[in-house]
Amino acid sequence: MIYKICKSSTYIKTEQIEDLLVIDPETELASTIEDEIKEQPEGHSEKLNDTCHVKKQKRYQCEFCGYNASIKHRLTEHVEAVHLKLKRFKCDQCEFATSLKASLKGHVDAVHLKLRKFACEFCDYKAHAKRNLKIHINSVHLKLRIFDCQYCDYSASSKVVLKKHVNAIHLKLKKFKCDSCNFSTARITDLKLHVKAVHLKIKEHKCQFCDFETSFFKHLKLHISAVHFQIKEHQCDQCEFSSARKYTLTQHVESVHLKIKRYNCDLCDYKAYKRLAIKLHMNSMHLKKKKLQCELCEYVGTQRSRLESHVKNVHMKPKKKSN
Repeated sequence: MIYKICKSSTYIKTEQIEDLLVIDPETELASTIEDEIKEQPEGHSEKLNDTCHVKKQKRYQCEFCGYNASIKHRLTEHVEAVHLKLKRFKCDQCEFATSLKASLKGHVDAVHLKLRKFACEFCDYKAHAKRNLKIHINSVHLKLRIFDCQYCDYSASSKVVLKKHVNAIHLKLKKFKCDSCNFSTARITDLKLHVKAVHLKIKEHKCQFCDFETSFFKHLKLHISAVHFQIKEHQCDQCEFSSARKYTLTQHVESVHLKIKRYNCDLCDYKAYKRLAIKLHMNSMHLKKKKLQCELCEYVGTQRSRLESHVKNVHMKPKKKSN
Protein backbone atom coordinates (compact mmCIF):
# COMPACT_ATOMS: atom_id res chain seq x y z
CA MET A 1 0.00 0.00 0.00
CA ILE A 2 1.25 3.52 -0.72
CA TYR A 3 1.33 5.74 2.38
CA LYS A 4 0.77 9.49 2.50
CA ILE A 5 4.18 10.48 3.81
CA CYS A 6 4.37 14.04 5.18
CA LYS A 7 3.72 16.78 2.57
CA SER A 8 6.41 15.91 0.06
CA SER A 9 5.11 12.46 -0.81
CA THR A 10 2.94 11.38 -3.71
CA TYR A 11 -0.51 10.16 -2.72
CA ILE A 12 -2.12 7.97 -5.34
CA LYS A 13 -5.87 7.67 -5.13
CA THR A 14 -7.64 4.36 -5.58
CA GLU A 15 -9.35 5.71 -8.71
CA GLN A 16 -5.93 6.18 -10.32
CA ILE A 17 -4.90 2.55 -9.92
CA GLU A 18 -5.78 1.81 -13.55
CA ASP A 19 -3.04 4.21 -14.63
CA LEU A 20 -0.55 1.90 -12.94
CA LEU A 21 -1.54 -1.17 -14.92
CA VAL A 22 1.26 -3.14 -16.48
CA ILE A 23 0.32 -4.68 -19.82
CA ASP A 24 2.71 -7.40 -20.88
CA PRO A 25 2.67 -7.32 -24.69
CA GLU A 26 3.69 -10.97 -24.84
CA THR A 27 1.00 -12.41 -22.59
CA GLU A 28 -1.53 -9.60 -22.97
CA LEU A 29 -2.10 -9.72 -19.22
CA ALA A 30 -2.42 -6.80 -16.86
CA SER A 31 -1.26 -6.35 -13.29
CA THR A 32 -1.39 -3.41 -10.90
CA ILE A 33 1.11 -1.73 -8.66
CA GLU A 34 -0.28 -3.94 -5.88
CA ASP A 35 1.78 -6.77 -7.42
CA GLU A 36 4.97 -4.94 -6.57
CA ILE A 37 3.82 -3.71 -3.19
CA LYS A 38 2.85 -7.16 -1.95
CA GLU A 39 6.37 -8.34 -2.79
CA GLN A 40 8.12 -5.68 -0.71
CA PRO A 41 10.46 -7.11 1.94
CA GLU A 42 9.27 -7.44 5.50
CA GLY A 43 9.95 -4.43 7.64
CA HIS A 44 9.41 -2.00 4.78
CA SER A 45 6.70 -0.05 6.63
CA GLU A 46 8.75 -0.05 9.83
CA LYS A 47 11.64 1.49 7.89
CA LEU A 48 9.36 4.28 6.73
CA ASN A 49 8.32 4.96 10.34
CA ASP A 50 11.98 5.34 11.33
CA THR A 51 12.61 8.09 8.78
CA CYS A 52 9.42 10.17 8.66
CA HIS A 53 5.91 10.61 9.99
CA VAL A 54 3.46 8.22 8.38
CA LYS A 55 -0.26 8.88 8.43
CA LYS A 56 -1.75 6.17 10.65
CA GLN A 57 -4.38 4.01 9.01
CA LYS A 58 -6.27 0.92 9.99
CA ARG A 59 -4.61 -2.17 8.55
CA TYR A 60 -6.40 -5.27 7.23
CA GLN A 61 -4.22 -8.36 7.51
CA CYS A 62 -4.48 -11.37 5.17
CA GLU A 63 -4.95 -14.60 7.14
CA PHE A 64 -3.07 -16.64 4.52
CA CYS A 65 0.11 -14.57 4.06
CA GLY A 66 1.85 -11.40 5.25
CA TYR A 67 -0.05 -9.04 2.95
CA ASN A 68 -1.94 -6.14 4.56
CA ALA A 69 -3.98 -3.23 3.21
CA SER A 70 -5.51 -0.02 4.52
CA ILE A 71 -8.75 -0.63 2.57
CA LYS A 72 -10.80 -3.74 3.20
CA HIS A 73 -11.77 -3.88 -0.46
CA ARG A 74 -8.10 -4.17 -1.42
CA LEU A 75 -7.68 -7.11 0.97
CA THR A 76 -10.70 -8.83 -0.60
CA GLU A 77 -9.22 -8.31 -4.06
CA HIS A 78 -5.90 -9.73 -2.87
CA VAL A 79 -7.49 -12.91 -1.42
CA GLU A 80 -9.60 -13.50 -4.53
CA ALA A 81 -6.71 -12.95 -6.92
CA VAL A 82 -3.79 -14.58 -5.09
CA HIS A 83 -5.29 -17.31 -2.93
CA LEU A 84 -8.68 -18.16 -4.47
CA LYS A 85 -7.52 -17.56 -8.05
CA LEU A 86 -10.91 -16.07 -8.94
CA LYS A 87 -11.26 -14.26 -12.25
CA ARG A 88 -14.71 -12.67 -12.17
CA PHE A 89 -14.06 -10.04 -14.81
CA LYS A 90 -14.01 -11.44 -18.35
CA CYS A 91 -13.30 -9.75 -21.65
CA ASP A 92 -16.19 -9.96 -24.12
CA GLN A 93 -13.79 -9.80 -27.09
CA CYS A 94 -11.38 -12.61 -26.20
CA GLU A 95 -10.69 -15.25 -23.54
CA PHE A 96 -8.87 -12.90 -21.15
CA ALA A 97 -10.12 -12.99 -17.54
CA THR A 98 -8.90 -11.29 -14.38
CA SER A 99 -9.76 -10.75 -10.73
CA LEU A 100 -9.53 -6.95 -11.02
CA LYS A 101 -11.93 -4.67 -12.88
CA ALA A 102 -9.10 -2.21 -13.47
CA SER A 103 -7.01 -4.97 -15.03
CA LEU A 104 -9.84 -5.77 -17.44
CA LYS A 105 -10.11 -2.11 -18.45
CA GLY A 106 -6.36 -1.97 -18.94
CA HIS A 107 -6.47 -5.11 -21.09
CA VAL A 108 -9.24 -3.73 -23.32
CA ASP A 109 -7.51 -0.35 -23.68
CA ALA A 110 -4.12 -1.87 -24.50
CA VAL A 111 -5.01 -4.96 -26.53
CA HIS A 112 -8.30 -4.17 -28.29
CA LEU A 113 -8.44 -0.37 -28.42
CA LYS A 114 -4.68 -0.08 -28.90
CA LEU A 115 -4.51 3.01 -26.69
CA ARG A 116 -0.95 4.28 -26.25
CA LYS A 117 -1.04 7.64 -24.44
CA PHE A 118 2.46 7.58 -22.90
CA ALA A 119 5.18 8.43 -25.46
CA CYS A 120 8.91 7.83 -25.10
CA GLU A 121 10.99 11.01 -25.44
CA PHE A 122 13.90 9.08 -26.97
CA CYS A 123 12.13 7.09 -29.71
CA ASP A 124 8.72 6.42 -31.29
CA TYR A 125 7.63 3.91 -28.63
CA LYS A 126 4.26 4.50 -26.98
CA ALA A 127 2.75 2.66 -24.02
CA HIS A 128 -0.64 2.20 -22.44
CA ALA A 129 0.71 2.63 -18.91
CA LYS A 130 3.36 4.83 -17.30
CA ARG A 131 5.08 1.80 -15.83
CA ASN A 132 5.34 0.13 -19.24
CA LEU A 133 7.07 3.27 -20.51
CA LYS A 134 9.43 3.18 -17.55
CA ILE A 135 10.27 -0.47 -18.24
CA HIS A 136 10.91 0.41 -21.89
CA ILE A 137 13.28 3.25 -21.02
CA ASN A 138 15.13 1.17 -18.43
CA SER A 139 15.62 -1.79 -20.75
CA VAL A 140 16.05 -0.18 -24.19
CA HIS A 141 17.69 3.18 -23.53
CA LEU A 142 19.34 2.81 -20.10
CA LYS A 143 20.14 -0.89 -20.59
CA LEU A 144 19.29 -1.63 -16.95
CA ARG A 145 19.18 -5.29 -15.89
CA ILE A 146 18.35 -5.29 -12.18
CA PHE A 147 16.29 -8.49 -11.86
CA ASP A 148 18.52 -11.58 -11.69
CA CYS A 149 17.46 -15.14 -12.46
CA GLN A 150 18.00 -17.51 -9.53
CA TYR A 151 18.75 -20.43 -11.86
CA CYS A 152 21.32 -18.90 -14.26
CA ASP A 153 23.25 -15.69 -14.95
CA TYR A 154 20.40 -14.11 -16.94
CA SER A 155 19.17 -10.69 -15.81
CA ALA A 156 16.16 -8.68 -16.96
CA SER A 157 14.88 -5.13 -16.90
CA SER A 158 11.56 -6.06 -15.24
CA LYS A 159 9.90 -8.80 -13.20
CA VAL A 160 7.54 -9.52 -16.07
CA VAL A 161 10.41 -10.25 -18.46
CA LEU A 162 12.24 -12.31 -15.82
CA LYS A 163 9.13 -14.40 -15.19
CA LYS A 164 8.79 -15.08 -18.93
CA HIS A 165 12.42 -16.22 -19.00
CA VAL A 166 11.97 -18.60 -16.07
CA ASN A 167 8.74 -20.05 -17.49
CA ALA A 168 10.21 -20.61 -20.94
CA ILE A 169 13.79 -21.68 -20.16
CA HIS A 170 13.73 -23.33 -16.74
CA LEU A 171 10.13 -24.46 -16.17
CA LYS A 172 9.63 -25.33 -19.85
CA LEU A 173 6.07 -24.02 -19.75
CA LYS A 174 4.58 -23.96 -23.25
CA LYS A 175 0.91 -23.09 -22.85
CA PHE A 176 0.48 -21.42 -26.24
CA LYS A 177 -0.07 -24.02 -28.97
CA CYS A 178 -0.43 -23.67 -32.73
CA ASP A 179 -3.74 -24.85 -34.22
CA SER A 180 -2.09 -25.87 -37.48
CA CYS A 181 0.89 -27.92 -36.28
CA ASN A 182 2.61 -29.28 -33.16
CA PHE A 183 4.45 -26.04 -32.36
CA SER A 184 4.08 -24.76 -28.78
CA THR A 185 5.76 -21.97 -26.86
CA ALA A 186 5.81 -20.12 -23.55
CA ARG A 187 5.16 -16.74 -25.19
CA ILE A 188 2.16 -15.65 -27.22
CA THR A 189 4.32 -13.36 -29.36
CA ASP A 190 6.40 -16.35 -30.43
CA LEU A 191 3.22 -18.16 -31.43
CA LYS A 192 2.03 -15.17 -33.46
CA LEU A 193 5.41 -14.92 -35.18
CA HIS A 194 5.37 -18.67 -35.87
CA VAL A 195 1.94 -18.49 -37.53
CA LYS A 196 2.92 -15.42 -39.54
CA ALA A 197 6.25 -16.87 -40.70
CA VAL A 198 5.48 -20.59 -41.14
CA HIS A 199 1.81 -20.79 -42.09
CA LEU A 200 0.98 -17.38 -43.56
CA LYS A 201 4.44 -16.90 -45.12
CA ILE A 202 4.33 -13.18 -44.34
CA LYS A 203 7.68 -11.40 -44.63
CA GLU A 204 6.97 -7.83 -43.64
CA HIS A 205 10.53 -6.82 -42.73
CA LYS A 206 12.50 -5.85 -45.85
CA CYS A 207 16.14 -4.83 -46.16
CA GLN A 208 16.69 -1.32 -47.52
CA PHE A 209 20.00 -2.33 -49.14
CA CYS A 210 19.05 -5.55 -50.96
CA ASP A 211 16.18 -7.95 -51.69
CA PHE A 212 16.39 -9.75 -48.35
CA GLU A 213 13.10 -10.04 -46.47
CA THR A 214 12.05 -11.90 -43.35
CA SER A 215 9.22 -12.44 -40.90
CA PHE A 216 11.41 -11.50 -37.96
CA PHE A 217 12.69 -8.00 -37.22
CA LYS A 218 15.67 -9.34 -35.27
CA HIS A 219 16.70 -11.39 -38.32
CA LEU A 220 16.63 -8.23 -40.42
CA LYS A 221 18.85 -6.42 -37.90
CA LEU A 222 21.30 -9.33 -37.90
CA HIS A 223 21.28 -9.44 -41.70
CA ILE A 224 22.10 -5.73 -42.03
CA SER A 225 24.80 -5.91 -39.34
CA ALA A 226 26.49 -9.00 -40.77
CA VAL A 227 26.04 -8.59 -44.54
CA HIS A 228 26.03 -4.85 -45.17
CA PHE A 229 27.93 -3.38 -42.22
CA GLN A 230 30.16 -6.44 -41.70
CA ILE A 231 29.66 -6.21 -37.93
CA LYS A 232 30.61 -9.48 -36.22
CA GLU A 233 30.92 -8.71 -32.53
CA HIS A 234 30.93 -12.32 -31.27
CA GLN A 235 34.52 -13.57 -31.50
CA CYS A 236 35.65 -17.16 -30.93
CA ASP A 237 38.39 -17.34 -28.27
CA GLN A 238 39.95 -20.42 -29.89
CA CYS A 239 40.29 -19.27 -33.50
CA GLU A 240 39.67 -16.30 -35.78
CA PHE A 241 35.99 -17.09 -36.38
CA SER A 242 33.54 -14.29 -35.60
CA SER A 243 29.80 -13.92 -36.03
CA ALA A 244 27.02 -11.37 -35.84
CA ARG A 245 24.96 -13.81 -33.80
CA LYS A 246 25.87 -15.32 -30.44
CA TYR A 247 23.91 -18.44 -31.36
CA THR A 248 26.06 -18.93 -34.49
CA LEU A 249 29.22 -18.62 -32.39
CA THR A 250 27.87 -21.26 -29.99
CA GLN A 251 27.19 -23.59 -32.93
CA HIS A 252 30.71 -22.99 -34.24
CA VAL A 253 32.34 -23.85 -30.89
CA GLU A 254 30.24 -26.99 -30.41
CA SER A 255 30.73 -28.32 -33.94
CA VAL A 256 34.32 -27.26 -34.71
CA HIS A 257 36.12 -27.24 -31.36
CA LEU A 258 34.04 -29.56 -29.16
CA LYS A 259 33.28 -31.95 -32.05
CA ILE A 260 29.73 -32.52 -30.83
CA LYS A 261 27.66 -34.83 -33.06
CA ARG A 262 23.98 -34.58 -32.12
CA TYR A 263 22.40 -36.56 -34.95
CA ASN A 264 22.96 -40.08 -36.31
CA CYS A 265 22.26 -41.57 -39.73
CA ASP A 266 19.78 -44.46 -39.52
CA LEU A 267 21.51 -46.35 -42.32
CA CYS A 268 25.20 -46.07 -41.41
CA ASP A 269 27.59 -44.82 -38.72
CA TYR A 270 27.65 -41.24 -39.99
CA LYS A 271 27.08 -38.57 -37.34
CA ALA A 272 26.68 -34.81 -37.62
CA TYR A 273 26.16 -31.71 -35.51
CA LYS A 274 23.22 -30.46 -37.59
CA ARG A 275 20.09 -32.27 -38.76
CA LEU A 276 20.54 -30.65 -42.16
CA ALA A 277 23.90 -32.38 -42.56
CA ILE A 278 22.19 -35.74 -41.98
CA LYS A 279 19.60 -34.89 -44.63
CA LEU A 280 22.28 -33.91 -47.14
CA HIS A 281 24.22 -37.08 -46.30
CA MET A 282 21.11 -39.20 -46.91
CA ASN A 283 20.46 -37.50 -50.24
CA SER A 284 23.99 -37.84 -51.54
CA MET A 285 25.11 -41.19 -50.08
CA HIS A 286 22.01 -43.32 -49.69
CA LEU A 287 19.47 -41.82 -52.08
CA LYS A 288 22.24 -41.07 -54.60
CA LYS A 289 20.82 -37.68 -55.53
CA LYS A 290 22.79 -35.77 -58.15
CA LYS A 291 25.32 -33.30 -56.76
CA LEU A 292 25.12 -29.71 -57.96
CA GLN A 293 28.40 -27.88 -58.56
CA CYS A 294 28.81 -24.11 -58.32
CA GLU A 295 30.29 -22.74 -61.58
CA LEU A 296 32.17 -20.00 -59.75
CA CYS A 297 33.85 -21.98 -56.96
CA GLU A 298 34.23 -25.48 -55.52
CA TYR A 299 30.94 -25.45 -53.60
CA VAL A 300 28.87 -28.63 -54.09
CA GLY A 301 25.30 -29.29 -52.92
CA THR A 302 22.40 -31.63 -53.53
CA GLN A 303 19.65 -29.02 -53.35
CA ARG A 304 19.18 -26.42 -56.10
CA SER A 305 17.73 -23.93 -53.61
CA ARG A 306 20.91 -24.21 -51.53
CA LEU A 307 23.09 -23.67 -54.59
CA GLU A 308 21.07 -20.62 -55.63
CA SER A 309 21.30 -19.23 -52.10
CA HIS A 310 25.07 -19.84 -52.10
CA VAL A 311 25.54 -17.98 -55.41
CA LYS A 312 23.40 -15.06 -54.26
CA ASN A 313 25.05 -14.67 -50.84
CA VAL A 314 28.67 -15.39 -51.83
CA HIS A 315 29.15 -14.30 -55.43
CA MET A 316 26.49 -11.63 -55.91
CA LYS A 317 27.29 -9.47 -52.87
CA PRO A 318 27.56 -5.77 -53.77
CA LYS A 319 31.16 -4.60 -53.83
CA LYS A 320 32.21 -1.91 -51.38
CA LYS A 321 32.65 1.51 -52.92
CA SER A 322 36.15 2.91 -52.65
CA ASN A 323 36.56 6.41 -51.30
